[in-house]
Amino acid sequence: MQPAKYINSPETPLFRKSNILYGYDRARQHIRKLNFSILVEGQMDLIASHQAGWGNTVAVSGTSLTLQHVTLLKRMSDNILVALDADTAGVAAATKSAKIALGAGMEVKVAQLKSGMDPSDVIQKHGKDEWRKIIKHSKHIITFLLDTLEKSSKDKRSFQKYVERIVFPFLNSTENPIDRETFKNTVAQRLGVSESAIDEALNKIPTEDKDYKEEHISHKKHEEDKRGEILVPPRVRQLWGIILWQKDIKNSKINSRDVQKRFFEIIGKEMASVLNNLPKEEKEKILFAVESIYSNDNALGKSVEEFLRIIEEDTIKKKLNETTTQIRIAEDVGDQEKETQLKEIHKIYTDRLAELQKKV
Repeated sequence: MQPAKYINSPETPLFRKSNILYGYDRARQHIRKLNFSILVEGQMDLIASHQAGWGNTVAVSGTSLTLQHVTLLKRMSDNILVALDADTAGVAAATKSAKIALGAGMEVKVAQLKSGMDPSDVIQKHGKDEWRKIIKHSKHIITFLLDTLEKSSKDKRSFQKYVERIVFPFLNSTENPIDRETFKNTVAQRLGVSESAIDEALNKIPTEDKDYKEEHISHKKHEEDKRGEILVPPRVRQLWGIILWQKDIKNSKINSRDVQKRFFEIIGKEMASVLNNLPKEEKEKILFAVESIYSNDNALGKSVEEFLRIIEEDTIKKKLNETTTQIRIAEDVGDQEKETQLKEIHKIYTDRLAELQKKV
């Protein structure tokens, strides 16, 4: 099994991720000179991009872009290019980051990375010229969303619904009135409707700065949200999105019923219940991200099997830790019968984990 690329360290009173942008001290002058910043996810991406000649690159530290980050970047330039990982979490983080930056009056573009690739992968495998080409052909966030949504939509009606739900809030977040009018015209043309119809639809959207307010919600409150992203591990969310997506199309690339059955057996009834009871809006967000990444995946079945293997490994490791703790408690209280039972269970988990790791 591949080791984790980044180890996500916890926040402390002295280490606040929402205040830190890796590489900012070195990138400031380059951002001023080039008149835009490049936002990546991890330190390896940051180093690779700098080595490829893009000294205007900064990295978020295991979190999405925040108001504090935007304030720092806006001092140097009003332009930002978001280049986060091309997985579900990366796409979600990119859209959230873009909305916050737009609301602060920044011009936001998105680098289009291939599925499963991040900036460091691109540079290492294809060279710095490919990275330069990706930066050169980056798209404004609204154009990026329109292209992605149109590509993944089943028909014109579903495209329209996606645009209303996902793109319209970005239009409302665009502070520059000239940019807002330009993109309203673009959206109207892509949907084949009048600009007055777009205006009418936009007026129905509540004008609240949700992403700004979220910056002041405590981490504890997020963890207490039993239906939110914090509770459901990213890989679990991603596979659930693939299952929902494949169940909803005619020419499914996987046996979604069989995959769902195996998936739920692995994650257990409690997590399965959480997934089944996610709000409709949350499910639609997951679906959008998954379709954006896997719509052209010709080996989706293989990707799903890999997801199942990794999720089962993670689940077994968690159970092993719990069982180890229970064994220690049984030893402390002198319950030999319970201790023996737990050690047998521990061996079953250990054997299964070894079997899964042989498949790598």
